[in-house]
Amino acid sequence: MPCLIQAQDALYVQNGATITVQANALISIKGNLQLGVGSQLQNSGTIEITQDREAISANWMDLTTKSYHYGNGLVRFTGAGRQSIATMNQLGKLEVNNKDFDLNSSVSADQWILVNGKINTQSNLAIVLDPSEKAISTSFSNSGFKLSWFNGTLRRHLSPSTVNHYSFPIGNQQKAFVAELDNLMTNPLNIQFLDVSFVPGPSANTHLQVIKNSNPFEAVLQEGVWELSPDATTRITGSYDLKLDRGSTNTSINSPIILNRLGNANQADWGIPEGTAPGITGLEVDYNIANLKQTASFGQFALATVEASKNVQSRTKAAVIATEKSLIVIGPNPANNQLRIHIDKPVTQLQGFISNANGTIVKTFTVQNNKTIDLTALNPGTYFITLPDGNGPRKAWQQKFLLVK
Repeated sequence: MPCLIQAQDALYVQNGATITVQANALISIKGNLQLGVGSQLQNSGTIEITQDREAISANWMDLTTKSYHYGNGLVRFTGAGRQSIATMNQLGKLEVNNKDFDLNSSVSADQWILVNGKINTQSNLAIVLDPSEKAISTSFSNSGFKLSWFNGTLRRHLSPSTVNHYSFPIGNQQKAFVAELDNLMTNPLNIQFLDVSFVPGPSANTHLQVIKNSNPFEAVLQEGVWELSPDATTRITGSYDLKLDRGSTNTSINSPIILNRLGNANQADWGIPEGTAPGITGLEVDYNIANLKQTASFGQFALATVEASKNVQSRTKAAVIATEKSLIVIGPNPANNQLRIHIDKPVTQLQGFISNANGTIVKTFTVQNNKTIDLTALNPGTYFITLPDGNGPRKAWQQKFLLVK
């Protein structure tokens, strides 16, 4: 049978005392928990710090000076207002379900459970020790991290050779701007942890323009930029896919792409990240999400778009190519039985062809502005779509795509 101990006001553990919470036991504290110097807590059950009213404080303060692990039990913060924690020791599972949760020190936990409320790291770190993908979990109500996220810097310990995907639910005071790392096992990074935050960008970002193939890319997310800082002090090897989500919004933008810099203040330092070929191949786009394929870049990342006044109509992920004359979009990529091509500016009819990986032409076509190409006769594999005059007279445009069936 579970054991329940309640402390109505607070619980203070004096110097030299030890509290042991056994498996299936629950301590419910409707007030503050303070661990004095030289005290110790061993938790294999559940400790619940409950704030019944906003006027009542229900916080965790550990004054011990020697670091240790509390145990694999659950510590749950729940309440209608603001709660906080300060400790140098490591927790097993930490659940947040309140209005705001302040970290008054860097806080380490094997697993974090986000139900409700922003986790404000301030100048500290929220640290996830468990390198498994599910070490950050949510309740059903917090789908997409709409109710709870990390407002500040989140550090996740990684195992790129055995875990393929990690989410970093970071954001600002208003909402989450989630970053995701994917396909890590393809070419594992030689890093042990990664610090990720969403930070305000310099005011210059408001009018950020990076020229690529004569087209200006303009910043579209004025709230800030993502910052990714790995632990490695030597040259980083390996690569990863990066997905950035600007969250739900009432405005749509024209196929956002990802720009990168090392954290310098000059907007001229922004560029197309390492891992993308000329013409920005390797980027997949949607209205509010941008993906970067197999990059080894870190630093700051921003979302930008070509000619922000325009709007790509298809919500299907596509490959985007910026040319000197127009924006050419193909999708979906990978394709199934059909491939759509869209040219955003009026052009005369262009000749085009599809070739296989050996360079053999397997299909020809003509396109003016929009075209759906039938691929049912082709076998699965890697292909190239080419418009010999796509970048202007005798200036070829080419894009690789995958065909899967």
